[in-house]
Amino acid sequence: MAFTYRLYNHTPKLLANQEVDLDGLYVMLLAATAPAFDAAHTTLDEAAGVDAAHEVHGNGWTEGGELITGAAVTVDTTDDAKFAGDEISKIAVGGNIGPASAFVVYYDAGGGVLVPFLHCDFGGAQEAGESTAFKVRWHINGILRFNYSPPA
Repeated sequence: MAFTYRLYNHTPKLLANQEVDLDGLYVMLLAATAPAFDAAHTTLDEAAGVDAAHEVHGNGWTEGGELITGAAVTVDTTDDAKFAGDEISKIAVGGNIGPASAFVVYYDAGGGVLVPFLHCDFGGAQEAGESTAFKVRWHINGILRFNYSPPA
């Protein structure tokens, strides 16, 4: 299955202005019933449905999502940097985790405002059966890559 990662329109600005606390990013699993990805979404209510109505959680996956640990931006080469984090792995206990069709990475901007940062469509339902791990693995090149190229 091909995973499709998409940024929200505001994500580059949030990163450039250092408005995102990298230690406070969460991965929320979404059901197939969740609203379709829209790059113009600016709140988690828009991205996951009001009050995260389409969130997938339970049986080992935390309601509200799992924290991305080890999140950091590092320099790869002279003109490249990458944002990466640790793999998330949760064992299903008491039933299955999922099915989930997508996830959204979000952060708490304060005042009850939850802001979507990145969306991933799994390309189909993903599930972990009892006693198996539901994993979110990032690409070897990171969650996001930054590359400098001068204006044309």
